Amino acid sequence: MARTSARGRAESWRFDFAMPTLHVALQEGFVGDRVLLKVNETEVARREGVSTKNQIGLAEAVEIDVPQGPVMLDVRVVRGDLAARLSVDVGATPFVGVSIVGGALTLTPQGEPFRYL
Repeated sequence: MARTSARGRAESWRFDFAMPTLHVALQEGFVGDRVLLKVNETEVARREGVSTKNQIGLAEAVEIDVPQGPVMLDVRVVRGDLAARLSVDVGATPFVGVSIVGGALTLTPQGEPFRYL
């Protein structure tokens, strides 16, 4: 886009619209699982053989570029046909932890990165 300056010269303007990143941490309870992630009904990641590393409580981290504003995150674990959904305001809580606890998926949003040993 060009804009004319006060001096009558054309100036070039560059607009960078960086997409925010949603950080999904597959944490506790995964044992060789197939995990599907969707954002706003579109599949954005598929992981096979996801297993938690018990020493650190993390199986895998997935980073997803998402549009500005709130997004709907859907997580499905094929084993046990587990599913959970969460509306995420990526500007406020860009980090979501996903765990299998007591046979159910839990999704935990937070504003700061998760800490692992």
